[in-house]
Amino acid sequence: MLFDTSVFVAVRERTAENEGTTRLRLIDPILFSLGWKPEEIVAEWNDGSRAADYALIPAGTDTPICVVEAKKLGIPLDTAIEQGIGYCIKAGIKYFAVTDGNEWRVYETHKQVPLLDKRIARCVIRSDSDAKCLSALFILWREAIVSDVTPVKPPTTQVKPETGFVEPTAQQNIVGTPLTAIQYQNRMKCKGWLTRNGERKTKVDSWVGLLVAVMNEVTPQKPIKRGKRWLVNHTPQHDNGKKFFAPKQLSNGMWLETGSKGPYYILEICNGFPVAKELGLELH
Repeated sequence: MLFDTSVFVAVRERTAENEGTTRLRLIDPILFSLGWKPEEIVAEWNDGSRAADYALIPAGTDTPICVVEAKKLGIPLDTAIEQGIGYCIKAGIKYFAVTDGNEWRVYETHKQVPLLDKRIARCVIRSDSDAKCLSALFILWREAIVSDVTPVKPPTTQVKPETGFVEPTAQQNIVGTPLTAIQYQNRMKCKGWLTRNGERKTKVDSWVGLLVAVMNEVTPQKPIKRGKRWLVNHTPQHDNGKKFFAPKQLSNGMWLETGSKGPYYILEICNGFPVAKELGLELH
């Protein structure tokens, strides 16, 4: 495979003001570098039932082997995943990818597994090494994907996707949510896996569980105060001598206050500690 890694340099340096420039400056160069010919990349592909931003259709065939949904640079990818995979399953399309030009996620749609496990590759070009990006994007390399073309059939049983943040009365499931995009609400359920750079770390089923899991990954070494009280301390008590209302001990021995307004600080933790962003924490 001959791949010019200078395309990664360009992606890391270029900006994109909207979805159109994201495609032109960031996504198109990646697809061309992966060996796809211009005539095999069909933009705004529509089969009469649904439109896709891109369809990768190998020469000599008339069915996409992969559809790619594009988002403006910096827009979360999560909202496109469930619908995109569901469409590919019905249409017999083996692969689904979604990208904002920087982050790429690739799914094998017909794997008989929950939604989370359909993802077979992920990379973030602006933070991952060239080697990691190459490893992830190799799945979309034209020669590799075309040589692996096999007929697929819709599954005989419907696989119910795992859920992320869902209001009790809502029908839509949101999965793969970056922690920086989470907004705590009392009436919303918090359930899923905390992942670190795509690797499952801790299963959580509550806001408190997420707070504990996040702080175990951040591993604070010093006490953290919010307002007049401690959120994290060496001992489970505040300056006035009062004990934590609902203390949880972290894996490094520090104590975390999970009662009262503890869960409200999840966003502040994720945005306030650079290490939290570097860890690539998400809830799936």
